Amino acid sequence: MKTFKYSMIISSVIIFLLITGSSCNDESGNTVVGTTQGNTDINYVSFIVTELEVSSSSLKASGTVKNNGNKTITSPWHIEAQFYADSTFSLKLGGNRTQIGVPLEAGVQTVWSITFSDPDIAEGNYPNFRVTNFRAYYSN
Repeated sequence: MKTFKYSMIISSVIIFLLITGSSCNDESGNTVVGTTQGNTDINYVSFIVTELEVSSSSLKASGTVKNNGNKTITSPWHIEAQFYADSTFSLKLGGNRTQIGVPLEAGVQTVWSITFSDPDIAEGNYPNFRVTNFRAYYSN
């Protein structure tokens, strides 16, 4: 009888965790930028921002990413970043990602650019925006 009670408790806990487990989706069901759901991180890269561009309807960051590992990053792979209002990094405007369509051998770098646009934000009001929290990953 004790075994039955314990197995019922364990089963109940597992079902509860499966039902209420943390989700990486927002209310509309979209995957939130920055989540790792279904992705495999590439941890052996470094990013350099070389240019920031502001228009009335978008923010664009460009730069290079280098493979610091000892194996090739196969394509396709993705990078993402978070956009902030300024260098205090206290107001996050949002984030975006882009796909990289070339393999990247060990020790080699390539260029990237990520554009952020949101209909609820006047991007032109943020001429001193900054971008950080970069992540490279494979989308599974």
